[in-house]
Amino acid sequence: MVHILQDTFLYAMPLMIVALGGVFAERSGIINLALEGEMIFGAFIGAIVGYSILSGAEPMNPQLMFIICMLVSAASKRRCVQLALVVFGNQP
Repeated sequence: MVHILQDTFLYAMPLMIVALGGVFAERSGIINLALEGEMIFGAFIGAIVGYSILSGAEPMNPQLMFIICMLVSAASKRRCVQLALVVFGNQP
């Protein structure tokens, strides 16, 4: 029973952090319905960048790799938002 509760908190904590960020964003007037999708997209981009950095080289500093993955994920998310605004921005 204790193992089940530990796993529940382990898997629920990232979702609770995302939900808390969504609450703060909604209080400021920004409605974002794709928080979980952005989280998955960021993890995917981070995994790709991490794999490409570590393939064939000696291991890097984990903190530096985390920062690089975060920056690449944020840049790619910004590109996706720009594309969506260009494509769907002129809708009545």
